[in-house]
Amino acid sequence: MHNAEQVSLQTIAEVTGRSANFVRFAASVKSITIQDDCKVDLLSALNLTKELCIKPTNQDDQLETLELECQQLRRENTALDLAKQSLEEKLSILEHVISKSEARSDNVESFLMHMTKAMVQLADNRDNIISNMVKMSSYRLEVQNHREVLVLENPVSDPRQRTLQID
Repeated sequence: MHNAEQVSLQTIAEVTGRSANFVRFAASVKSITIQDDCKVDLLSALNLTKELCIKPTNQDDQLETLELECQQLRRENTALDLAKQSLEEKLSILEHVISKSEARSDNVESFLMHMTKAMVQLADNRDNIISNMVKMSSYRLEVQNHREVLVLENPVSDPRQRTLQID
């Protein structure tokens, strides 16, 4: 055989990712003749390489690990997307609730302002009515049944009426 048609066991070990001793052992198990203590013929080298590459190597384990990690990351990414979508929906709902609450708050504030103005007007009118009553009315003290009684003369309104007319 020619030297060009021979492949060293070290080359096969490097290609398959195995140790040179393991390649030598596999060659002896397959009854492949080792020439010059470290070389095999080309056809035997191809068969041996094929056999050794079928079994998983370190790279296969790493590839499988990376695939598992990738699948895990995809699941986590999906979970994060779902959580993000849920949070966006909740944020939208909260923004809607806040806008409704602000509208109600504005309505209540407007109502309170209106009521405050009405109360101020009532207070002003009350003061005007009382001052008119004082100006137009007079009073005197009488003794009735051994008690002093305040008697209002010329009242602005009829004392039998329970409400006052406000201008």
